Amino acid sequence: MTASMEKYYNERASQYDADFDQFTWKVYDALTWRFLEPYLPKRRDAVVLDAGGGTGRWSIPMAEAGCSVHLVDISDRMLERAEEKIRAKSLQDRITVRKGDITELAYADEKFDMVFADQILFLFADKDAIFQEFHRVLKQGSLMIASVPNRYVMSLIHLNESPDIALDLLEDRAHNKLESEGRTKVDVYRVTPDELREICNRNGFVVEKIVGKLFTMPIFLKEEISYSRTYSQELLEKILEIETALCERQDALGLAQTLHVVARKR
Repeated sequence: MTASMEKYYNERASQYDADFDQFTWKVYDALTWRFLEPYLPKRRDAVVLDAGGGTGRWSIPMAEAGCSVHLVDISDRMLERAEEKIRAKSLQDRITVRKGDITELAYADEKFDMVFADQILFLFADKDAIFQEFHRVLKQGSLMIASVPNRYVMSLIHLNESPDIALDLLEDRAHNKLESEGRTKVDVYRVTPDELREICNRNGFVVEKIVGKLFTMPIFLKEEISYSRTYSQELLEKILEIETALCERQDALGLAQTLHVVARKR
């Protein structure tokens, strides 16, 4: 699994950042920062782990906000791209880049004041192993913030294609795949809101908040808008207003494409 994951992201590295110019990701990033920035450690000597941090999309803004960040990723080419961006921002003294497997982190116990993991947990069937590592390297009482796609929404996306496929995805009997330009494939493992809470609880975390991201996409907003790189600021602000109205409603979590958890090590 690790080898195919590394190959997939090596093949994706050159185009990876370009995807985030799409309207969907502009909405996603705004919501992610909304529920990340207030939780960043305020001490100047605080250290944050950006687990599976790729090209530094979040390491850089966290460092600019004052954090010392360790970016860990399995892909050499993603890390090369991260180092280029870090040098361009002159943040070498705030961000440490390291190749590694997030299921076996090469750090001592209770090293970090916060762990952040965005767009990485869906690659692992065994999320317990990752949460146990996050728990191990976090200081007592510190926060883990992570995002993982919602299986309910992915099931409904496939309903028109095939009710059988939709049902298999819903019941976790099948998993769709991501495919790189080089045709390397990796499986995608999503969770439900209740499963995310259970994973946190059984691995030593107390859930403080689960919020939803991307209620309006990809089911309800037209694909030509969702994947567009050209859009009006007015539309972006209006969609964000709708997303913000929904994101903290616990009775709406099943409608969110992505689940964003804030949990504290007990």
